[in-house]
Amino acid sequence: MLDKVIDNLYISGAHSVISEDGRKGLVETKIESVLTISAMSIPEDKRVPHIDYRFLFAMDLANHDLLGSGVLEEGVSLIEECISHGKPLLVHCESGVSRSVTLVAGYLMRRFNWTPDKAVVFVRKARPTVQPNDGFMRQLAIFGSLNCHADAATLSRSSEYRRWCVETGNVPQNGSDSRAKLFVKNIKPQKPSSSNSTSTEPAKKGDRFRCAKCRNVLFYEEHLMAHKNENHGDCSFGYLIEPMKWMNLDTYQGKVSCPSCSEKLGNFSWGGRVCQGEKGEKCGHHVSPWVHLHKDKIDQVKATPMLGALYQPPSGVNSNSPTSNSLPNIVLS
Repeated sequence: MLDKVIDNLYISGAHSVISEDGRKGLVETKIESVLTISAMSIPEDKRVPHIDYRFLFAMDLANHDLLGSGVLEEGVSLIEECISHGKPLLVHCESGVSRSVTLVAGYLMRRFNWTPDKAVVFVRKARPTVQPNDGFMRQLAIFGSLNCHADAATLSRSSEYRRWCVETGNVPQNGSDSRAKLFVKNIKPQKPSSSNSTSTEPAKKGDRFRCAKCRNVLFYEEHLMAHKNENHGDCSFGYLIEPMKWMNLDTYQGKVSCPSCSEKLGNFSWGGRVCQGEKGEKCGHHVSPWVHLHKDKIDQVKATPMLGALYQPPSGVNSNSPTSNSLPNIVLS
């Protein structure tokens, strides 16, 4: 059964596409394009001549990355293309409940500036059984926060997307995975420059954290990965942070050292570890990936309005001087 969402946009499960009755329904409804979002495409012998079949791979799993894989962006764009040309389009997954609904909801969000909930409720009026999984709903929320665009350049600027990747384990098993470029930051030393030059870098909010030995700035407050202990309070076991590109993370687990002076700062494990907590407060929270820095190895520098606006040292200050308070240049890969 094909359910009409809006003019020229339909949604269904796989049965309505591959069964004999379903294929007759495609012809009767004058469907011109079929967009499949599933684990498998429609077999050639089940396709109707003169219908354009498109396929996007996705599993109905809460941690399946529709954003970083480009599936959500490509799917919404395909729907846009068909609708703008007046071509009737059917979007389907296995059951017409989660994956296909996510794409259609994403399109409605972009077109009408709707929230994820409003978009899904609208689709549910046409197909009462729809219910994207929690992970897809979270990704739709991130999609909305990015003005309903999820290209690589846009995602690279989204701290919310990076955090979702870390929380769900959508990180490479080694440092060579190209997907890391979407959420791992690269911190480079600030070079001295003239007083007339200006920075185009966005303001970094929050405290700075630097190596206690050489004072090299390593990360900002926004990179901290907070979690709750068993008493539902904030766990204060060292500094657990997002993976940073300056770290040598080519192995599954190992040490984290300062990129400037090679001082050992902590350890990491892509597979995650169970946090033991500190100060007599048990934790037991599984953190994945695990990137832990010891507090006695890190100096925390409180943010001030003055520091929040600085990106380059004042004129005449040598940024290589040990007394310099210059900030690092943050470059999103």
